[in-house]
Amino acid sequence: MALLWNRPSPDGFEHQEALDEVYRAVAPNLVPGAASVFTSTLQAEADRLREIGSFQSIETKTYAWSRTLTPDEYVDLLGTHSDHSLLDADTRERLFDAVRGGVLPAGRSMLDITRSWFQLHGHDQMCR
Repeated sequence: MALLWNRPSPDGFEHQEALDEVYRAVAPNLVPGAASVFTSTLQAEADRLREIGSFQSIETKTYAWSRTLTPDEYVDLLGTHSDHSLLDADTRERLFDAVRGGVLPAGRSMLDITRSWFQLHGHDQMCR
């Protein structure tokens, strides 16, 4: 079994403060800068699976990656996150519009982001 998550790296977005303001105004229940919280949650999930005893081994791995995106490409990426897709349509659209318009300083058209893939991988007791 493998579980995968794609999350922002803790220091991976140069305009994090502007992004946080957008989220606080439009979707305060989502915390965009929560990669460090997510990492501890991932470890807790791995510990929980170890306690169940259904797996021979549990591994967690992190794969960092960087990319330059347009605001529209960044919003497309956000749209792949289940917490964003679960927002009601009106809130999601207002959030995405605000992200498109509110995270870049004047004169900039691209975002440099660093994100991480988090993998939780378990080998079932039945696997040999």
